[in-house]
Amino acid sequence: MKRIGDGEARAPQFRKRFDELRGNRSNTEFAQFLDMSRQTVGFYLNGDRIPDAGGLLYISEKCGVSVDWLLGKSNATDPNEAIQYISKTTGISDLAIKNLQRLNKRHKDIIEPLDKILSDDTLEFLLTNLFAVEDQWEWLLTCIGELDSAVEQGDLGEDHYWETEEKVEMCDKVFREIRQYRFEAIDIFTNIVNVISGYDEMSKRLSLSFDRWDQFNARYGTQYEGSDDDATQE
Repeated sequence: MKRIGDGEARAPQFRKRFDELRGNRSNTEFAQFLDMSRQTVGFYLNGDRIPDAGGLLYISEKCGVSVDWLLGKSNATDPNEAIQYISKTTGISDLAIKNLQRLNKRHKDIIEPLDKILSDDTLEFLLTNLFAVEDQWEWLLTCIGELDSAVEQGDLGEDHYWETEEKVEMCDKVFREIRQYRFEAIDIFTNIVNVISGYDEMSKRLSLSFDRWDQFNARYGTQYEGSDDDATQE
């Protein structure tokens, strides 16, 4: 067991996740569950001490989590080595991995379009641009504040006027880019829903069926015209 001295870096990830394992239990209840002293559990929760390798392994096995998760090195709680590897190399949680595994067993028809979507470079391009939008929003908000101040100031002087005019044009350009990213995101995610739900395929089949019906109706429909009126009169 390692003791943390004053001024030394503590283990915030271990402390945080050890507290997650405690949940709604009191320190005494958690200590009884772990078969440890209440004082030791208190040290861990306060970040005053961290367990040695043997202690970490004991806690992980007792709580059914991985040592890497306990130390904050992985998002996967599951100690399964395969799941740990996938989580480390992709960054997704073990819950997401298990959901994909379950879908693969029960709904292979859903996994196939998901695989196509994730294999498409367009999705990476879209998500990268969308996350970049956050910085652009901050820049736009700053510009809006400056423009509002310029308007309230009134007489800007020639140099300041043209600087402000240039900034207005830049704000408009950036906003148009953000709006384009939004439209692209809507298109891509709509396509995802359409592929998974089979909407596109059904739409094509219905369109073909309607076209065939229109052709049939144009060719033979005239011989049935008035038949409904005759039946009504009878």
